[in-house]
Amino acid sequence: VSGERAVGAALAARRVDVRFATTDGVLLSGSLTVPQRRAPVVILVHQFGSDRHDWDGFVPVLDRAGFGTLAYDTRGMGRSLSRWPSKQRYSPPRDESRYLHTMARDVAAARRFLRGRRDVNGERVAVVGASVGANIAYASSAAVRATVALSPVPLQDALRARRGSPQGVLLISSRLEAAAVLELAQTVRQPRRTVLAKDPEGHGVA
Repeated sequence: VSGERAVGAALAARRVDVRFATTDGVLLSGSLTVPQRRAPVVILVHQFGSDRHDWDGFVPVLDRAGFGTLAYDTRGMGRSLSRWPSKQRYSPPRDESRYLHTMARDVAAARRFLRGRRDVNGERVAVVGASVGANIAYASSAAVRATVALSPVPLQDALRARRGSPQGVLLISSRLEAAAVLELAQTVRQPRRTVLAKDPEGHGVA
C-alpha cells in the first residue's frame, strides 16, 4: 500500500493545472500530466455534463505506459466557464447542434497548446473521448496520430464528418450501443477497428 501511495504522490507531482484558449475565445481549464521523459500525449475528452475527472482512473494507466495526458473541461463545463481575455462568463449557444460543433475547437486548442510545450512531444498526439466526447474525438481524428472513441452516441447533424475524412479510429462500445458505432465506422478511413465489449450496458469510461 505504501508503494502505491508513493507512486500516486510521484504522479500527482507531475500533474499540473493548465489553461489555454480556443480560437473563438473560450478559456479552457485542464490537467496536464508530464511524463518523466519527453513522450507522446493523449488528449482526454469527457462525456457531456461531466468534467476532466472522469479520466482520473485512466491517467495512471497511461502514465505507466509512457504517455503524457491532457484532460480538460469541455467548454461550458467544469472550470471552462469564461471567455479570454475578458474573463466574462461563457454562455453556450442555445442551439444544441451548434454547441456540439464548437466542441471540436477545444481539441484543436489542446493540440496547439501541446505543440507549444517542450516537456511533451506535441507532434505525437492521440485523442480519447467518451460518449459525446467520443464523437468529438471522432470528428477530430484527421488531425491527430490516433483516436479512441468510447461509446459514441447517435447525433443527427452535429459532429458529423464527411465520408473518408476521419482516420485511424478505434471505436469501442457495449453491444447495446453497437448501432451508433457501426454507423460511424463506415465513414472512417483505415486503419480502423471496432470492438463490442462483453458488458451489454457499460457506457463511456465504464
